[in-house]
Amino acid sequence: NGATYNRKMTDLKKIGGYEGKLFVGDFSGDKVKDVMITAPTGGSGGIVEHIIVNFNAPEPIVIFDQNNNAGAKFTGKFVDGFKAQLVNQNTARSITVDLNAKKDMYVTSRIYNKDGVLLKKVKPITYPLSLLEPVDIDRDGTYELKGIQSIKGAFGADTISHVYSFWKFENNQWAAKQIEVSLFLLTLSETRHVPTKVAS
Repeated sequence: NGATYNRKMTDLKKIGGYEGKLFVGDFSGDKVKDVMITAPTGGSGGIVEHIIVNFNAPEPIVIFDQNNNAGAKFTGKFVDGFKAQLVNQNTARSITVDLNAKKDMYVTSRIYNKDGVLLKKVKPITYPLSLLEPVDIDRDGTYELKGIQSIKGAFGADTISHVYSFWKFENNQWAAKQIEVSLFLLTLSETRHVPTKVAS
């Protein structure tokens, strides 16, 4: 406290990672700045730990923890035609993801045959948030959160979609205000030769 020089301390036992960062800002709307801690885990999945601590109480209170770090949750399955059917657990809304950009890999891996018939059961997995940024969307002095996470398909390296979400702290919990799902039209594994003209 800059006015009284009093200190409040808390032990964040459930967070670990590398190159941790701190951000100070009001997320709860109580006009008292909270502390956001961000630490990449260093794993191949690109998962980042995030914790937000509120100090407007006799003892610090964690208002964003590992459960919140799960972000937007999806369930679903691969279906015939190089597609994945996904259902968002936050909204109960469904979406179909086109997997044709990766169909050659799926055929080679014997997940689909060349006609798009599913050969193996695949249930996509939603990874926790890989990026979480403070954003004051309505410029009222209280920060919301913008998150990015990935949905994996047949294996950990098989990203079939990215999820973009906005969250607001309301009634002592984080509420999803917007959820977007991306589709791949072209992947890095695909080869595209663009003809170029060489100057003479």
